[in-house]
Amino acid sequence: AAAGAEPRKRSGPGKFLGKVKAKASEATKDLLGSEPVQAGIGFVKDTSKAVSHQGQQGVRLVKGKTKELAESEQVQKGLGLIKDKTKEFKELEIVKGTAKEFRELGAALASTAELVGHRWSAGAGQVHRTPAEQSPAVAAAAWRGNARRTLGLEAQGEDPWRSAHLQAAEEVSVPARGEFIAAHAVSRGARLRWAFRVKEHSIEFGVRIRAFRDGGSVEEEEVLPMAKYGCADSVRGSWVADETWTVVLVFDNRASVLRPKTIAYAVAVEPAGEVPALASASASSSGGAGCGGAAAPAEDFHAPLQTGTTHLSADPLDAGLPGLPTTPCRADVAAEVPARSLGPPRFTGAPPLPRSPADSGSGGILR
Repeated sequence: AAAGAEPRKRSGPGKFLGKVKAKASEATKDLLGSEPVQAGIGFVKDTSKAVSHQGQQGVRLVKGKTKELAESEQVQKGLGLIKDKTKEFKELEIVKGTAKEFRELGAALASTAELVGHRWSAGAGQVHRTPAEQSPAVAAAAWRGNARRTLGLEAQGEDPWRSAHLQAAEEVSVPARGEFIAAHAVSRGARLRWAFRVKEHSIEFGVRIRAFRDGGSVEEEEVLPMAKYGCADSVRGSWVADETWTVVLVFDNRASVLRPKTIAYAVAVEPAGEVPALASASASSSGGAGCGGAAAPAEDFHAPLQTGTTHLSADPLDAGLPGLPTTPCRADVAAEVPARSLGPPRFTGAPPLPRSPADSGSGGILR
């Protein structure tokens, strides 16, 4: 063949491979067009659709059963029971923790009460509440600026008060939401005596000792816990110091929202050499008609935690309930007299009533 001649075509429509492809295509068409093949293809399609439909029905059935199970009353009760038990277990742990804290707090309070009771009993502490005397002579002189007459100390002439060294005797107005503090130095073995009376309604009173620690810090410890005393009571007490202390008498009127309280109080100290041997002693005071009531026997308190509140007149302002009727003991205007003290008066809290220049040495601190 010539060098520039074209190569011979081995495939094409008229050649062998083209003929084979054409015959195969015709055979395939004939096969697919045959009735058995068409029936088989239709069967496969129908079977696939049926299987798919049954699968979807199964999924819907499972979802429905799951929903029914979740909405079942028994299942809900079971879940609620589990939640309740879980909550109970959590609350039980909280209760256990709280009970432990309360036990620790109770032990601390019991220890403190035991210490207070021991110090009070060791010092032969006594508190006597007697109905305030309202005889014409005492009533005429009461709340006129002479605390000894208001308390009836001059009229009765009691030996313990005659032998004691008077430290303070005055009538003081304790402001609302405030307190009056009278601090007195008492040496070891000396007996501190106090007497007081509130003009109207009631006031809280307690006795503490003050100690100065290293570094200049000051600590106070209760000797006689705070208790409420009414205007119908004339209160007297005493305590022998087991060490040299600064003894603080506290008249607390912080529970009163708007009403100041007028008190008459006297404080005296018996030196250590004049104090008899410590022993339980009973004291008696002459009684009379109280705040509009009849006479009653004296009430003796030899334990620091006996904080009764007898003969109290209603004071709704103390409880923050203004507008209710009250029963004051007297309505006289009280004056104030000077007395010796450990320092000048100091005011905090509610504004106090004005005081005269002669009271610059009064025996307490108002705050």
